[in-house]
Amino acid sequence: MTVSSRALATLLILAGTGAAAQDLVFTGGVGPLALPAAGVNATVMQDNGSDARIALAMNGESALRFAAFTSLSLGETVTMSVCGHDILRTTMQVQIDSGYVISAPLDPALAQDLAEVINGARTCAD
Repeated sequence: MTVSSRALATLLILAGTGAAAQDLVFTGGVGPLALPAAGVNATVMQDNGSDARIALAMNGESALRFAAFTSLSLGETVTMSVCGHDILRTTMQVQIDSGYVISAPLDPALAQDLAEVINGARTCAD
């Protein structure tokens, strides 16, 4: 198998340390990709009905690593999770360069708890 220099560089961008419980973890595609919560800001948004969603804004290196991940995962099913909770499962249709992602509908209390974890206000519940 031959690996191009671009593919090798992209894989190096994705390489990281092991995932901590509070990391935002993407599995599937070319994953896993663990982004430290310090590189992501979370905001809870009310969804139609009784659900809520988490709007995620990645900064700097996290946004670049996520863009590379999405580029290499086109057509693949990807799951996003934090604290062991899957908050999004989707088939990657396009590369996401913006660093912005919105979760699937969640229970409002869970969305608030997970957003607080991502924002560093608390740790994952046991």
